[in-house]
Amino acid sequence: MINKSVEEYNKKNAENIAYQKIKDAIRDKSILPGRKLSEAALGEILGMSRTPVRAALKRLEFQGYVKIVPNKGAYVIEPSIEEIDNTYVVRIAMEQLSIALLIENLTDEKIAELEKSIENEQRVYESNDYDEYDMINREYHMKIAKLSGNLVLYQYIKEMINKVDGYILLYDKNDPVVSPASIEDHKQILEFIKKKDVISAQKCIETHIQHARARLMFDINSQTPVKDFLSL
Repeated sequence: MINKSVEEYNKKNAENIAYQKIKDAIRDKSILPGRKLSEAALGEILGMSRTPVRAALKRLEFQGYVKIVPNKGAYVIEPSIEEIDNTYVVRIAMEQLSIALLIENLTDEKIAELEKSIENEQRVYESNDYDEYDMINREYHMKIAKLSGNLVLYQYIKEMINKVDGYILLYDKNDPVVSPASIEDHKQILEFIKKKDVISAQKCIETHIQHARARLMFDINSQTPVKDFLSL
């Protein structure tokens, strides 16, 4: 029983290492969009068997960063500019609706939850933990969606944000200079929500998301290839 527990722990640990290494390589642009991810090559580079690599690739597929094609293998996603644009258009419309629904049923408790989310965002940003910051940054948008009371809308917004997260992982340069502006936007959106100013809050979140889209498009257009992780 003990040996089995140790074996399971080692297996899970290897999977986590493979997952993080591959994800970091995609983020660092040393694995570019459209690149085939060979289990054998990755296993050799990471010094492990194909089993944890395969499990890691399935996790990355679930998160939307990798596409696994039957009988062909795994590939880093390669979205078109049109797909990215369409995702942002749909996301803006849905998040504007979530704000309207939230304001219709606004309570002091809901305001306190959003204030707490912004406090967490500021704290994590100052810690320079960008992995956690990415997660806490999206939490604010998800919180608004959830507090709107429409769980179907919440699920659709979650799907759109997951897609955008995939695009960001592929192309964004993770420049920390832009992060304080994001926090200030979130504060401004909350102020309009408190005033129950639907139009201003919707306009603010549209501008906020469009700025994020513009930064992403700039990064896509200025992408510079680096050393290929799979050729190391």
